[in-house]
Amino acid sequence: MRAPFTPALVLLVAAGCGGGSSPSISVPTYNPDGAAQDALKQFDKNGDGAIDGPELDAVPGLKAAFGGKKVTADALKTRIESYRAGNVGALGYRVKVTRNGAPLAGATVTFTPEPFLSSLREATATTDSGGEASNFTFGGDTVPGLPPGMYRVSVSKSGETIPAAFSTQTTVGCEVSGGRGGSGSLDVNIPGR
Repeated sequence: MRAPFTPALVLLVAAGCGGGSSPSISVPTYNPDGAAQDALKQFDKNGDGAIDGPELDAVPGLKAAFGGKKVTADALKTRIESYRAGNVGALGYRVKVTRNGAPLAGATVTFTPEPFLSSLREATATTDSGGEASNFTFGGDTVPGLPPGMYRVSVSKSGETIPAAFSTQTTVGCEVSGGRGGSGSLDVNIPGR
């Protein structure tokens, strides 16, 4: 489920406003051509000039961004150029984690940039009593959003065993973008107890 894109929030986050005490995130530097070539070098295992089928399973953020469809270097380059064109440090974002339909409070959600987006940093968020989080920590700074990009998303919680597909070997990915295909939210539904 995707939340509507909110341009006003983008401006607040990009300007470092959000109550006055939130630090801003500098605009990442993107190298669209280099990132696209790196992605193909790392994940195009059959050498056909695209990342598709089972190759996409190793790149959950890319898979989410392109809806599981075949990704060429040109398509990826164009998508990354859109991040650069937005010229923002972070976009407002929300994550909600449920386990067997119930909110998972106190979970740590880690957003790891896909390896070809080397200018982005890993971020974490902790879910509240409703299983939601919208503030993200980068090093010691906490901001209400994430830089545009593709991320693999993993969940952990002290005292709970989270299935590998949602934690250590995550298959969950997302794209943070104000453009096509991007979303301002992510719902992670973990089955079982």
